[in-house]
Amino acid sequence: MAAFFETSILHFRRVVKPVRRKDADNFVLDETDDFRTAVCSGKTDVVKDMLAAVSKEDAQTWACGALDDADGRTALHHAISAPEQEQIQMIRLLGAQRADPNAAGPDGVTPLHLAAQRGSKFVIRTLLCARADNQKQAADGRTAVDFAKYNPSPVEAFEVVGWPGTGPELKPLEPKKAPGKSASGSGGAAEGTGQGPLMAYEAFEEKNGYKAVSEEPAPPWSSLTWPLLAAAIWFGLLSMVVAHVIRYV
Repeated sequence: MAAFFETSILHFRRVVKPVRRKDADNFVLDETDDFRTAVCSGKTDVVKDMLAAVSKEDAQTWACGALDDADGRTALHHAISAPEQEQIQMIRLLGAQRADPNAAGPDGVTPLHLAAQRGSKFVIRTLLCARADNQKQAADGRTAVDFAKYNPSPVEAFEVVGWPGTGPELKPLEPKKAPGKSASGSGGAAEGTGQGPLMAYEAFEEKNGYKAVSEEPAPPWSSLTWPLLAAAIWFGLLSMVVAHVIRYV
């Protein structure tokens, strides 16, 4: 009885519309699982063929709708699980089908949040070009910057979405100045924080057990001082010897 009740609950919670290709065998009722697997595997050609083999309405269901029971994850959410070299092509393909880069999955997590957490800076920018909202928050209030802290290359992710302590960038695709520099060159402190992006990240490194290093570069001529001085002394001595030889020989 308990198993039957649980099955009934899952049945009523199912949000995925069954979709099958037009030329599929009659016994095939739904190929959504196959489509999701192809997206997760980064098989762009397979996904493209499957979308072309269904009606426009069903293609929208696959590309834009939830592909999982109840949790709301869309194809763009699953695209971030694809091999890194395939993620950008998959995002562009789904974007051409008007997939929503701001779709909220479990706990309000968007594809951009997932990309900030484990994708490359190129994947993040691809989603931003598809109009992903860098200001959007998950259900617990976390932004793309918070997710980027767990990225394998956090600095590259921060350079796109924003830095800890300063919040997500309002216009993340615009060219950025060097961290810690404002438009007037006076430090770039975030309003109300007293920290520029570089200072904020150094604080983040120290908090997480890293040592932030900041050194002033040595003047380009400093390494040549002693060689030039030695050469001057050498030529001075040589000129004295030559003068002595000319005078007495």
